[in-house]
Amino acid sequence: MTESIVDQFAALLAAEPNDAKRAQIIQRAKMLAMNTAKVEVFEPPIMSLGEYLDTPIEIPPALVGPTIVVRGELTATLGRAGYGKTTMNLNRILRWAAGKPLFDTFTDADGGAYLKPDHPLRILIIENEGSAGMFHHKMGVMVNNCGPILDDEDRDLIRENVLVWGDGGYSGLKLDDPTMLGKVRAGCEKFEPEIVFIEPFRSLWKGEENSSTDMANMVDNLVALATDYGAGIILSHHERKSGAGEDGELMSAGRGSTVLEGVVALMENFQKAKGGDFREITWSKARYLQPPPPTRMKYEPANHWYNHVPLDEIENSILVALGDNSEEPMTATTLAEELSEKKTKLYPVLTRLASEGRLRKLPSVSNGEGSTGPRYRLPTGDNETEHGGLAL
Repeated sequence: MTESIVDQFAALLAAEPNDAKRAQIIQRAKMLAMNTAKVEVFEPPIMSLGEYLDTPIEIPPALVGPTIVVRGELTATLGRAGYGKTTMNLNRILRWAAGKPLFDTFTDADGGAYLKPDHPLRILIIENEGSAGMFHHKMGVMVNNCGPILDDEDRDLIRENVLVWGDGGYSGLKLDDPTMLGKVRAGCEKFEPEIVFIEPFRSLWKGEENSSTDMANMVDNLVALATDYGAGIILSHHERKSGAGEDGELMSAGRGSTVLEGVVALMENFQKAKGGDFREITWSKARYLQPPPPTRMKYEPANHWYNHVPLDEIENSILVALGDNSEEPMTATTLAEELSEKKTKLYPVLTRLASEGRLRKLPSVSNGEGSTGPRYRLPTGDNETEHGGLAL
């Protein structure tokens, strides 16, 4: 048995052409061996800083930029049940499997697409909720009835790269059961997915959701799965009814123990926007690099796809509202009520429009109930007073 393990390890090293990765494999094997050795032969895994810095350790490669999904790490998508986070995740899984970003139009200042993989990704979907027939139908509609979202080449890549556990319906898997977890590990060993999408997180384990011990046991299993197979794992998890945690943080919005928020590399929040007309992703935790700005989308029920809603639509809606109310300046509060938007969403747009001279920011005034806060109106000419009226 020992000889077989040695032979396997030697074959693993021989198959790895990268010197740094070979060194990393050897270092990890030494660490695992020391962790399982008897106390009498145990050597503490301690080295000087010089030795440490001279030992190559690969930076976890991002599968989807900027660092939205990382090999060996967990990404959690939080959202209320029924808001459409599963559909959004399936949309981007199909696009990523074809090597494309979620939205072509969601780009940075240089025109580079956000939420984009650097190559077509191999992705395993483990669905543990709902009807197999409905899941099969929905996936078929998304792939075959999506107009310009996917072309024939994309579909060929998707049919090859997207893997589905079982029939895509409720699988009964419980990943805190060693036997069932072993089956998933065997599947990863054979099919080598780069991303494993688990939906929904809560139904895939038997433990108590509010128990930090039970949650930690489940999360440890997933971290080991991600680490051992070099995969990024995406969890779809339900948000608590109260939304953000007691500390007001969206990162704490997930149901159950807070263990998950401490372990994941990235926490994203999928919420309603503009009074429920749109959906929006924001990122409340990013362990590595700065996440993208919030992105907004609108659902198209005919093909189960989301369409990108550029943030300049907020800009346009502000300008239209100010134009319709040209007689009186408007505060951020009144604009938020008018547009069914959050004030936090409007503030940066208002600031930018004022700096560009496309609207005027006027001082706060007393209205009998206290200060109004800054007021905004469209430019009306050089004879406008600082309080918003016209000089006579």
